[in-house]
Amino acid sequence: MYQGVNVFLFILFSLSLSFGQDLKLDVDNSPFELSEDELYDWVHTYNQNNLLSDDYYKTEKTHRLDSIHRILLANFGDNPSHFVYVFDLEDDDREVSYLYRGGPGSNKRPIGVGTSYYNEDGNRTLFYSADWDGNYENTTEEFANKFQTYEYNQNGLLTEVHFQDRDQYVNKLPASRTSYMYNDNDLVTNVRSESWSADADSFAISREIVIGYKADLVDYIVTYRNDDQRVFYANDSTAYFYNEKNLLVRAMEYGVIVGTTEFVIDFDFFIEYNEHDKRSRTDRYSDFHTSEDGSPITIDSTLYGYHDYGSLAYTSRGYTDSLPNYVIYKESRREEQEHDHQVSYNQVRRHRSFGPEFEENHMLLKYSLYGQDTRFEYGGDPYVNNLGLMDQDVFYYSEISTSDTDDIVAEISPYSLSPNPASDILQIASAHNKYLEITLQLTDMHGRHVLSQSTSPNEAVDVSHLESGVYIYQITEGDEVYSGKLVVE
Repeated sequence: MYQGVNVFLFILFSLSLSFGQDLKLDVDNSPFELSEDELYDWVHTYNQNNLLSDDYYKTEKTHRLDSIHRILLANFGDNPSHFVYVFDLEDDDREVSYLYRGGPGSNKRPIGVGTSYYNEDGNRTLFYSADWDGNYENTTEEFANKFQTYEYNQNGLLTEVHFQDRDQYVNKLPASRTSYMYNDNDLVTNVRSESWSADADSFAISREIVIGYKADLVDYIVTYRNDDQRVFYANDSTAYFYNEKNLLVRAMEYGVIVGTTEFVIDFDFFIEYNEHDKRSRTDRYSDFHTSEDGSPITIDSTLYGYHDYGSLAYTSRGYTDSLPNYVIYKESRREEQEHDHQVSYNQVRRHRSFGPEFEENHMLLKYSLYGQDTRFEYGGDPYVNNLGLMDQDVFYYSEISTSDTDDIVAEISPYSLSPNPASDILQIASAHNKYLEITLQLTDMHGRHVLSQSTSPNEAVDVSHLESGVYIYQITEGDEVYSGKLVVE
């Protein structure tokens, strides 16, 4: 007997691309005319010089995704394209990132920037993006050309996303929107896409996705479209079937023949699992409508392999290739993932538009995509898998402090700061009756080191240049470190 299973819908919006205005780009060391190895070195150096301090305080995160280096090898090594995404994730209510593009030995030019803002519940409220010339002063809202605004209901569920160009956003003109509707259990039932019609002075539906549930579990998904000839019609649908463990074992996809409203089976998926209930194989049957008896003509399969620590190691897709007197199985596509198995997925702070990939349970270090190398399609051995590297993403992280400033426990310390609060000059008082050389370090609430100097008790320390706020101080005496809070007014 088939039962339902939870299906999570991850809605991925446009990636924000920019940085904070308080960061300074070292122009003399920008990635111009770099070889591939030099580009890797530049990414590491850039993160160290331009990202904010790694030591800002977060209790639940131990690592932060700083950047991604993507290499696209469209012709399997000939003229690859390089992309470098760099992220600023320092603020709780704002995430920004930006994008460089280029190839080995060519100009790595800045091409895109964007910013996301979030409310106190962590929900995105605004995203804007723009072309970028590398000048940090040109990353603010006034330079943006694309905008997305988000609305939520009282339960914090997304209800509408509005898409506007600059003129529409500034003048508050309607353009297009996507609306989300829910049932009583807060499960999405309808996703509606609409465009503004000036003639009708209202929104017109262009597409709607309807999701049906059985005991709060997905049962079917139907997509409706609207055009002048067929008006509002069902375009495709998928039915889902599950085993007694609520694991998806079959999905039947139906589509409409072009130019008609006639439904036919497009794909029929059968899914198998290993002894740990992890997906091990998916067989896809297709081309039903081209056979005389309605049976599938093409069968391809995807195999899943896992690391010992549980995350996905690879997926391998193969297909049946008919040759004279032979039917062989050839691998046509392969994806590989490498992780740091000592760091779980939930320990990493990343851009909030990133959802976990399939069975990504640990910190992803490298993703590689291999495909059929067409250079050998006609000249190579048809019985050999001619796979070549098509895409490779390398992920760069920095470690962040796991201490929370609110959890710093006062310990018995021979040192104290006075006055506290301070405004311009402070002194360090010591219970020791002797001269000692110590080091004073101040860190703001974003984890940035704002002062570090050698001093001694009763010597004046100038803090007049610091902004008003709360700082964490550390006094180092030999191997001993004493911490506390300082207020600057």
